[in-house]
Formats: sequence, structure tokens, C-alpha cells
Amino acid sequence: MSSAGRGNTYSMRVPAGFSHQTYGDCQTHFGRTYGATVLAFRERDELVVSPPWDTPVPEGATLYYVARQRIDDARLAGRR
Repeated sequence: MSSAGRGNTYSMRVPAGFSHQTYGDCQTHFGRTYGATVLAFRERDELVVSPPWDTPVPEGATLYYVARQRIDDARLAGRR
């Protein structure tokens, strides 16, 4: 998915110790920190699209987000 070069859909694997443990925590962090929007996450074979904000996002899940550009994995993991 893309929008004429003005942003794309990206993904990241949730690392061990990621401090944003619910979908709402992830949505808030991505929005406030990066101006990005989390769309969904995949856990094993299940794609969970726009779940309730209190839904846990487990370590190892894949988060899908929309942003102007890919966010560096080290920044997402809290390492600069």
C-alpha cells in the first residue's frame, strides 16, 4: 500500500522488553513520537486489524503501521 510517494505501510517485529504492551500503547507511542498510525498486528497466523486499545500485543508479533517513511528498528526498540 502506498500513497503517491507520501508514505507507506511498514512493519516491525515487537522486540523483547518492548514497553508498549497493548495496541493502544503502541498507537499512542507511534502517533506522538513518529506521527505514524498503527493499523494491525500479526501473531502467529492471525492478523488482528484495528483491535480494541486494551488488546495485548505480544513480543514477537509483527506490527503494521503507516508513516511518511520507515522508522529505524533501533529507534522503535528504544535504542538510539
